[in-house]
Amino acid sequence: GDRLCMARVSRWLKTVGWVYADVPYNAAGYRVDGTACRLYDKASLLGRLCPPGLTVTRAWYTQISAPHQIADEPPRADSDHDFTYVALLAVKEPVTLTA
Repeated sequence: GDRLCMARVSRWLKTVGWVYADVPYNAAGYRVDGTACRLYDKASLLGRLCPPGLTVTRAWYTQISAPHQIADEPPRADSDHDFTYVALLAVKEPVTLTA
């Protein structure tokens, strides 16, 4: 699902092309919420949504109860924040050839 999709996006992008994605976020850990959605943590964002060649250049976080408040840092895992979203901006890095 998500890994295959983002691997395809990475292949389709031109070098230095960018992609935007926003997904549900849960600082306490990655989990699948039935068939409704996946909730990502920092490790799963990088591992599942950023295949080799894509680099996250920016991330923004917001809570469902306060959608107009944007933060650059994720909520702590032990906080009592409600449902959170993260928006990612990633860029396809140039391929470096080694001699």
